[in-house]
Amino acid sequence: MLWETINEIQPGQLRQAFYNPGSYDFSHLIVTIWPSLPNHYSYRTEFASWPIAKALWQKRIRFQIDDMEHLYRLFHRDILSPSATWIFKFRMHELLRSGQTIRIFPILRSRNKGVANLIYGNYAASRNRRDRVNLALPVSSEYPLTEEVQLEEDLYYYSESSNFAVDSLLLIHPPGESPILLMFQMTVNDNELGLSPECLDTIDRMSPGTRKYYVVVTPDTAHPRVNVPAEYSKKTKKQAGLVDKAFLVFHYSLSLEELFGSDS
Repeated sequence: MLWETINEIQPGQLRQAFYNPGSYDFSHLIVTIWPSLPNHYSYRTEFASWPIAKALWQKRIRFQIDDMEHLYRLFHRDILSPSATWIFKFRMHELLRSGQTIRIFPILRSRNKGVANLIYGNYAASRNRRDRVNLALPVSSEYPLTEEVQLEEDLYYYSESSNFAVDSLLLIHPPGESPILLMFQMTVNDNELGLSPECLDTIDRMSPGTRKYYVVVTPDTAHPRVNVPAEYSKKTKKQAGLVDKAFLVFHYSLSLEELFGSDS
């Protein structure tokens, strides 16, 4: 029923279904209504579930840039909206495997070092657009990311599991340099991000001995803090001499124009 309904949605109807719930018979299949925080006197709309959001994306939204941007703006009015996060991630997966050159900026360690974690929260380079690193990414299809996979160069691995610590992995080999494993983590807000030693050990097994760039991917309004376990730093020091040669934290941010502009 859901797939038949999605196939029958006409241009413009999808956007209207979220702005005015109940305007179409199919609304109850794809839209949920929630109290709008903090006063509860109005409501907000969301995708009914992640599988429904993905189905709508694959069949409709990804081909309609205007609807994509309007829905993202609608959902992003509530900073914790899961629907805003889903659209952002769907779109970023498309862009990151489309053969672009991305511009990333280092996130520096904060002075207040934790006992268990190294804290990366200094976004000065990103805000001031300095110390930029350009990375040319390959064109790739999506490949499933599981803990058992052995990563191959220039293939974009995408995780559908919320239990996996990163959203995607991409192993690249810049000319004249050693390989780099890009670990993309995407978010639309300032919620704290973190990695466990177990997660990093799993990623090490997928691509042993490579440099690792943990790339925080956000809209240009978000600057989340990142926690990296100090235990991992001790391990990488033994392997690579200096932790910052084995593991670096970067920020990749996009404006609305960049996010919903042309793929080319």
